[in-house]
Amino acid sequence: VRRALDLATSAINEAAAAGGEVRLADAQAEEAAEVAQARSRDVLAVAGPLLERISAREAFDAAGRERCLLAEAEVRDGLVAAPLLTPELIAALRDCRQRGVVVAVTAEEREGDVGLAEFRGILGSILEVAPIGSRVNARLRPDHRGRVGSVTMVGQLPVGSLLPRLLGDIRELAGSYDLLISIDDDLLVELRREPPPLPRPT
Repeated sequence: VRRALDLATSAINEAAAAGGEVRLADAQAEEAAEVAQARSRDVLAVAGPLLERISAREAFDAAGRERCLLAEAEVRDGLVAAPLLTPELIAALRDCRQRGVVVAVTAEEREGDVGLAEFRGILGSILEVAPIGSRVNARLRPDHRGRVGSVTMVGQLPVGSLLPRLLGDIRELAGSYDLLISIDDDLLVELRREPPPLPRPT
């Protein structure tokens, strides 16, 4: 009888655990669907009027083509860099592109926000002074080695006192995080944190 009761209790516990896993998976699927719907609405808000003009075979003048390229870039940002974007950063990206800077941003899905505010601040400061003719590439990609993300500026660098001031701002915005800064013809900024300690062998 005791053995039967133990088996029954074990089966009940396993069933409860399995039920919990199913509920968790269902909640995660629902959350993913809501995120996808929100991103779809964002894309349509930017690209909807543009797609209507294209489907109507409306001819674009130079200004229209420029707006088309800017809208295309913003739609791409929403699809490949959503975890990084804020209204302020979206506005900074738009302003930067409008003055002739090529910008590409990507961000991987991540758990938590470790280093996210610092990375956004650094990217924003670089976008603010990126000169015409330059290209800014930003990639938010945390890894197990402690890297948070990197930003490069290629083609042109800020001139005069702008570059030293930018570097000072970057160091301040990094806070307690480590920085790797490389300056040659281009600028590379990598934001890092200390990797978690390896578990001691038992």
